[in-house]
Amino acid sequence: MRRSLLLGALLTAAASFVILYDLGGPSVVNGDEAVYHDAARQMLRTGDWLRWTSEGPVSRVTEFRNSPVQYWLRIAAIRLLGDTTTAVRIVSALAGIATVLAVFAFARRRAGDAAGLVAGLVQLTTVHFVYLHGARTGELDAIVSLGSLVALAAFVRDLAAGKGFWLSHLALVALANFKAPLLVPIAASQLLVLALSGDRAALVRRWTVAASVVWPVGLAWHWLRLLVLGADAWAVLGFVADRALDSPRAASRPDLAARVVFYANAFAYGCFPWAPVHVVAAFAALGSTAASAGGDDRPSIDSASVDSRSVDSRSVDSHSVDWRVAALAQAGVLAAFFAVISHSNHWYLLAVYPPLSVVSAAWLTDRSRDRGPWTPALALAIVGASVATFDFDVLSLNPFAVAARLQSVRPTAWLDAAWISAVVFTATGGALYWLARRLGGRRAAVALIAPT
Repeated sequence: MRRSLLLGALLTAAASFVILYDLGGPSVVNGDEAVYHDAARQMLRTGDWLRWTSEGPVSRVTEFRNSPVQYWLRIAAIRLLGDTTTAVRIVSALAGIATVLAVFAFARRRAGDAAGLVAGLVQLTTVHFVYLHGARTGELDAIVSLGSLVALAAFVRDLAAGKGFWLSHLALVALANFKAPLLVPIAASQLLVLALSGDRAALVRRWTVAASVVWPVGLAWHWLRLLVLGADAWAVLGFVADRALDSPRAASRPDLAARVVFYANAFAYGCFPWAPVHVVAAFAALGSTAASAGGDDRPSIDSASVDSRSVDSRSVDSHSVDWRVAALAQAGVLAAFFAVISHSNHWYLLAVYPPLSVVSAAWLTDRSRDRGPWTPALALAIVGASVATFDFDVLSLNPFAVAARLQSVRPTAWLDAAWISAVVFTATGGALYWLARRLGGRRAAVALIAPT
C-alpha cells in the first residue's frame, strides 16, 4: 500500500506539471473552448443554469445531447479563478490528471503496481490526450476520457462479481450526461463482452434489468428536453441523425475508407511511439486469452505473472471474460463507431487511449520479467514518448498541423531539435528491432531495420 501511494504521488506530481504548467498562457485555441466557456458565462450572467441563451438548431441539439453538468463545473471555475483563460481550461486539466491516476489505479488493481506506473506514464506521454482537444485545452474530451475509463472499470468489477451491473450503468449514465452519443458504443461493447462469456444468458439478463432501472432515471435530462422541445423534438433528432449517418445531405463528407485512414493517421501520431506497442499488446492479449480458453497452461497476466499482493483477486475468474478483452472491446467498438459515423473529428479518439494504455502496460510489465534484450528498446521508447510530448513537431509528421493550434510545454531551452531527432529515431528503431526480433527472429529484425 505504501508503495502504491508513493507511485500515485509521483504520477500526480508529473501529471500536474505537464498539464498545469502555464495552463492559462496561450490564448483560446479553438472554437469549442470559446463556446463551452461562453455558455457557462451566459448561465452565470442570466441565472438560468438549465439552458443557453443563444438560439438556433445547434443550441437546441447541444442542450438535448449533453446535460448542463459540465457548464456548472465551468461556472464554479469562473467563480474561483475569474473570467480567465485558466478558468477556460482548469476543468479539462483536472479531468486529465484524474484520468492519469484512474489509468494507474485500474492497471494496478488488475496487473500490479509496476503496470499501474507504466500505464500512467503511457497515458501521460500520449500527445493527443495532453495537447489536442485534451487535458491542456478547455473542451469536453478529457472529461469524456475519464468517464469512459470509469465506465470500463465499473463494468470489469461488476463482471468479476457476477451479481449485477448497477455500478456499470451508474457510470454509463454519468458519462451520458456529459456526452450522450457514447452511451451507444460503450453499451454495445459491454454486451459484446457478455456474449463471449460462459454464462451469457444470465449475465445479459442482469445487465438488461439494471439498465431498465438506471437508464430512465439517469437520462432524465434527455427525456425532459424532448418534452420541452415538443414539435421540434423530431427536427432535433433528425439533425443528430444527419450528423451521424451517411445521409444524402452528408454526400460531401469522407467515405468510410477515408475515415478509417483519417483515424489511423491520427492514432499513429497521436500516441507516438506507443501506437505499435498498443497494436502488439492488443494481439498478444487476445492470443493469451484465446490460449487460456483453449486450455493452454501458459501463465497469463492475470495469474502467475503478477505480484499477487497488488492485484485484485477478482480479476481472476474462470467464469468471466478476461479484463483485457473488456478493455479492448471498448476501445475497438468506440473506434469502429467513430469510423462509421460520417462526422469525423480526431479528438474522438481520446476515449480510446486509456484502455489501450492499461492493456499495453500490463503486457510490457509481463514481458519485463523475461529480462531479455527488450529492456533498452523499451527505455528508448519511453524517452522518445517523453520527447514527443515536449516537442511534438520534431519529426514533421504532425497530421494535426492544420486542425489545431498546438501549444507545447518547453520549460528548458536546451531541447534542441537536432539531438532530439536523433534520440527519437534511435528509440523508434530500437523498438521496431525488438518487436521484429520477438515476432520473427534476428533475421526479420535486421531486414526491417536495415532499410532505415
